Formats: sequence, structure tokens, C-alpha cells
Amino acid sequence: MTPATTFIDIANDVAAIPGTGDTPVTFTHTADVARYVVALLQKESWDPISYIVGDRVTMNQFLRLAEAAKGKWLSCK
Repeated sequence: MTPATTFIDIANDVAAIPGTGDTPVTFTHTADVARYVVALLQKESWDPISYIVGDRVTMNQFLRLAEAAKGKWLSCK
């Protein structure tokens, strides 16, 4: 899948974080979701409600990780 840019656009060095940026959000890679679905389908039965949760960080934490990876500050709008 093509990456979706929502609040932090790493490729263009810009961020537009709503609110304080301190609310936790989760990020789950599509490959992890696919593995989870395959595992569920191989079971004889499963609960009617199933969950998968990836990395849990705040937008501010995510921004700091992006900045550390790129080696520069992103401008916030």
C-alpha cells in the first residue's frame, strides 16, 4: 500500500499536529494486519471481536522520532 500522509509529512519536512500532540495514537503496518488475519483464518474459531494494536505513541513522540531519523527539524504548521 502507498503510505498515507496525515499529520506528519516526513518526505516534505512538515507537520500539522492537532491539539497538544500528547494524545496516544496507534500505528499498525499493513503487513502486520495481514499476518494477523492469516493467523485468525487458520484457527477453527475465534472471538467475534478481535484486536490488533501496533506501536502506540503520541504525535509529539512520533515527530521527535521522525526528526531523529532525518537528522533535522520539521516545520510545524
